[in-house]
Parts: sequence; structure tokens; C-alpha cells
Amino acid sequence: MMMMMTMMKRRGRFWQKRRQWRMKELSTSGRRRNLLVTWSKWSWGIIKRKRRRNQQVKRREQQTVKKTRTASGRAVMVLGHQRRWCQTN
Repeated sequence: MMMMMTMMKRRGRFWQKRRQWRMKELSTSGRRRNLLVTWSKWSWGIIKRKRRRNQQVKRREQQTVKKTRTASGRAVMVLGHQRRWCQTN
């Protein structure tokens, strides 16, 4: 994408912010999800997605936790989707 062309055509705060965001995103390609700069029509989808994922995680954590014991006396928290290990005395 040729930056100079778009800069001429698209002026205004939204596009300016979007450009900043893109540049930042390019510089840190790994952690793309966490560095939202603007709340705008452009970034809204990502925010929504992130929020949905967080809610899913929360819901999963709240599912009833049954504790079962292993031979060594560790408690195994058996959630609906995965097992968690935690030490108990």
C-alpha cells in the first residue's frame, strides 16, 4: 500500500488515528490484539472480539468446580473443559 497516496486522499482524525495504529501494529506484529489506540469504527471489531473472549473465559471459570483427589493428595480441579492442578495440604 502506498502511504503517500492515501495520506493525500484521506484526511481527518479517524484516518490519522488509523494510520498511527497501523504503524504501531507493524512495529509490534506479535501482540496485535492489545494495542488498540482508538475507539473508532475501525477498531471496534477487534475490541468486540477481545471482550467476547474474556467473557467466555469468565464463564468457564465460573462453572462448578468439582475437586477430586489424586493419589499424592493433590487436588485436581475438574472444570468442564480442562483440568487444573493446585496444591492443597
